Amino acid sequence: MSWNPSSEFTPPSTPEKDKPKPNPGTIINLVGDINLEVKSFNGTTVYAVSSHQLIDGSKFFSKLLGGGSTFAEATAFKAHILKKSQNQLFSRFKLTIDIEEKSQEAMTTLLQILHGKPHSLISDDIRLVDTWYKIARLADYFDCGGIFEDWARIWLKLPTATYESDLQNLDKWILISEVFRNPAIFEAVTKQALLLMFTKKDSEEVFWKVSQTGNEDVFTATSPGVLSALVRKREDLIKKFAEPLLAIAKHYEGYPKTLTTSTQKTYRCRLSKDGCDMLISGAARYWIHQLSLTEWGENCGSTADVTLQDLAPQLSVINFPTWTDVTYNGGYAPVYHSSCNPLLAEEFNVNKKATNVLKDLVGLNLLELRP
Repeated sequence: MSWNPSSEFTPPSTPEKDKPKPNPGTIINLVGDINLEVKSFNGTTVYAVSSHQLIDGSKFFSKLLGGGSTFAEATAFKAHILKKSQNQLFSRFKLTIDIEEKSQEAMTTLLQILHGKPHSLISDDIRLVDTWYKIARLADYFDCGGIFEDWARIWLKLPTATYESDLQNLDKWILISEVFRNPAIFEAVTKQALLLMFTKKDSEEVFWKVSQTGNEDVFTATSPGVLSALVRKREDLIKKFAEPLLAIAKHYEGYPKTLTTSTQKTYRCRLSKDGCDMLISGAARYWIHQLSLTEWGENCGSTADVTLQDLAPQLSVINFPTWTDVTYNGGYAPVYHSSCNPLLAEEFNVNKKATNVLKDLVGLNLLELRP
């Protein structure tokens, strides 16, 4: 008789009494056909739920269990339904998902709302921001934000100024209003974010000011899609405000060799005097350097550590020399004709752009930032 190692030795195992057991169960739908086992960082809970409600309300579950799904879970679920109909016995299909670090408490509320069941979250107290944020994260994950639109009208019914002034939680309000589809709050808080966000040259992260004293935070709670769109929008606005200065610098690039009669007259000396052209070009380059308005890139390397809110007043103080016309015995001399000042031209008008930057921002349609 040959020796069988398995008959002589049994590997040690965790005693049954010491194994973590899932929460015995939360009944969301008494006649539900699924036992949804939800794992998270702080334990596992089993929910009795309806497959119809999950599939109808969530694109995540629709893709996982719906009629056209090719996932293994859908195949097993169909087989379970067939077996149950043949045996005419009531049993729930076991489905396991992992929400990782997300909240089980928020999961309970989400499933209650998904099934049209009573729940305790009926206040509009702004201090519930963390609770709404946890639910929004789950709703975003399960792609079911639409079911919260009506509830969001109850939760988020305070004036929009209330949310945009809560700077400490600005990134959370962006996600909440995006997922719960509240366009008024979304526009208000993203505009505030645009004014207060900035980057650092040695960091990949995006920051925003949370107080007038210069304290800062990182946009860790904002959805990546919206954050990327905000960074691009900030870049676009900076370029828009700096466009006249950059246009002058471009026209005078390589000055004086590349300066031709085709150079836009708005940025040229009317009398084609080298000294005047030189001073116009020099003034533009000076301000471009002072305000770090060059070298835009993926990481918003320009105007690092500067918010639009701070940049606007800086742009508004831009000025060019106002020296009087000079003649020097008919010889060469640096000269600036006051009438050639580009700031006087409507096409330039950097002061007007800068002065109205905050007003212009109010008119922007930021709903396009939503993925």
